[in-house]
Amino acid sequence: MYCHFFVIEWFASQTKFKTVIQEMEKGELTECLTMFYAAVRREDGTEFKVSSLKAAIRAAIDRYLRQPPNNKPWSIVGDSAFQKSNKVLNAICKQMTQEGKVGPTIHKKSYHERTAAAAVRNRATRRMGYFGSVSTPPHCMVLHNLLFR
Repeated sequence: MYCHFFVIEWFASQTKFKTVIQEMEKGELTECLTMFYAAVRREDGTEFKVSSLKAAIRAAIDRYLRQPPNNKPWSIVGDSAFQKSNKVLNAICKQMTQEGKVGPTIHKKSYHERTAAAAVRNRATRRMGYFGSVSTPPHCMVLHNLLFR
């Protein structure tokens, strides 16, 4: 949510560009995006992850410009007129990666992996023959000899 407001505020605050983003022509917009990509930061001042810059922020701006009411017939991602701003973005991302400012993307385990791990835990609990915490000694439990299927 912050990023959306930051993008709007950043474009609105630029004194160099007299045209609003929705009405910019390709040349002016590529200059504006070049400056934006170099300036964009999180609310706490840290840099966005590479994936956030490319897949989220740039893609969101592209969607915003291409959807109604703006209906731009070109894309800031693939149009050759935006080659300069995309090269700058790629260079920024490459530099961040080389400097170690971006860590790898940490993926959650898939649903299958999570449910398989839970099934293994449940089987282990049944083999132990009791419910309760592992830290509770078995001789303190009433059900310690039962086998649950």
